[in-house]
Amino acid sequence: MDDRSVKKLHLGLRMTGLILCVSVFLSSAAIWIGTRIFVNKNNEAYKMQARSVAGSVGLIADEDRFRDMVSLVRNIYEDAPSDIRDADASMGGEVAYSYDEGEYPSLFKEAQDRIYTETINKLNYLCEESAAADIFIWFPDYERHRMVFVMFAAAEKYQSEIEPPGFWTEIYEEDEEYTLSPDTQGYYASYEREDEVTGQTVTYVQCILPLYPDDNAVEEGSAFVTVDIEWKDVHEQTLEYLRHFLIAVVILTLILVGLSQLILRYSMVGPLKKVIAEEERVATELSLGSDIQKSALPESVMCHFGSGDRVAVYGSMKPAKETGGDFFDYYLIDEDHLVLLIADVSDKGVPAALFMMMSKIFIDCFATQHLEPGEALMRANDAIFARNKEQMFVTVWLGVLELSTGILRAANAGHEKPVIRRAGGEFEIYVDVHGFIAGRLKNMKYKTYEIMLGAGDTLFLFTDGLTEAMNTEENMLGAEGMLGALNSLPEDTDPETVCLHMESAVRQFSNGAPQSDDLTMLCVRIEKEN
Repeated sequence: MDDRSVKKLHLGLRMTGLILCVSVFLSSAAIWIGTRIFVNKNNEAYKMQARSVAGSVGLIADEDRFRDMVSLVRNIYEDAPSDIRDADASMGGEVAYSYDEGEYPSLFKEAQDRIYTETINKLNYLCEESAAADIFIWFPDYERHRMVFVMFAAAEKYQSEIEPPGFWTEIYEEDEEYTLSPDTQGYYASYEREDEVTGQTVTYVQCILPLYPDDNAVEEGSAFVTVDIEWKDVHEQTLEYLRHFLIAVVILTLILVGLSQLILRYSMVGPLKKVIAEEERVATELSLGSDIQKSALPESVMCHFGSGDRVAVYGSMKPAKETGGDFFDYYLIDEDHLVLLIADVSDKGVPAALFMMMSKIFIDCFATQHLEPGEALMRANDAIFARNKEQMFVTVWLGVLELSTGILRAANAGHEKPVIRRAGGEFEIYVDVHGFIAGRLKNMKYKTYEIMLGAGDTLFLFTDGLTEAMNTEENMLGAEGMLGALNSLPEDTDPETVCLHMESAVRQFSNGAPQSDDLTMLCVRIEKEN
């Protein structure tokens, strides 16, 4: 073997070793980063699912009925003999339920009427449909540091763990602050317990929300709804993900080592040109897709409707990627009724854009049939659900404004609450009636509510890309930041200026941080007569 062959062999071995080392390093880094992102995304998805289920409990029965159930169970509990209520809370109510061969539990028979049973059955069904392990309604006994159950529902495999009304359990020390006073955003917890059926330790994601979301504070006698969702699927999905990833890495490494000799002989210019051409093709297709999506939305120009052009409307959508999942629209269904629509799909990019187009078609189809907004959302939800194999969802706010009277009839499918500025006042969040997100469950009902808009009033609608905009320190703008920016504007500011001002406020707050979510806004103002 001559010197030239030896040098070529050494060069080939060095290239092979370099590629092997780089492949192992990059593969390890990719596995670690990918696994962290995968688990975090799943964790966030479980939190969102738990909150969505907790927020849907209010649709099972009317608020007055829930209040009556809580009050009845609380009164029975407080009237029980003191030696029962003062028993060690760590016993979890077992002392009470063994008291005098069932005297204590018999006190709650009057609470377990037909409506109570029907409500429990509906909650059990919600557990099955939403993959929740259990849903329970309770109120705190602050003096004895315990939670007292009013209603307890569970999926079929957890039915043996259901606790009866009046049963209590100790509030864990580390959860005290959140359990006794959760804020309007709810409280999430991750905890482990031994499954009574399998004997295995199971991890759960838990969400706690006030049962009466319209209350401004947690008062004596307030009740809460808690949802537990089993987290075992995340572990199984993570292992499956790692198996596939490792196999792909091993195969790719072997291929790279085998091709290392060929790389020395052939120029990289040709393949590089092909890569660049492919990237340009993909970029062109994404740009075309973005143009097609924008053509399905109204142009960002000020529009006027009604007699004397009294109603001014302006909307805008700025996607985080080339294509986005947010959308808005406004259009007349007759001379006196203006449809207002804003929505947010549960993803970004091309999949969200396709799901957005499908969702918008169905919502528009039913909105133009002069149906109540709640009825239109119910039908659109069923249509989307029937074609939603990817298990995506969309939050929707749909309203119909009667131009001659200013009466706005609207319904909300899990979307952000609207913001209203009354003439002479400031922008404030309007706490409306929330329904379940659209596209995930069949036969969901949405309640239509009514708002009266008068001269000088402004309605501002938005997606969570506004309040969840982040800066370089990873702080979110939040509802307070949004209201502060809105209220810095003069009262007579037109809708276009409002939206442009909020886009500027988000850019200034972000301070160079990349846009993480689509930003969509829709603003309506009732002009004062000259």
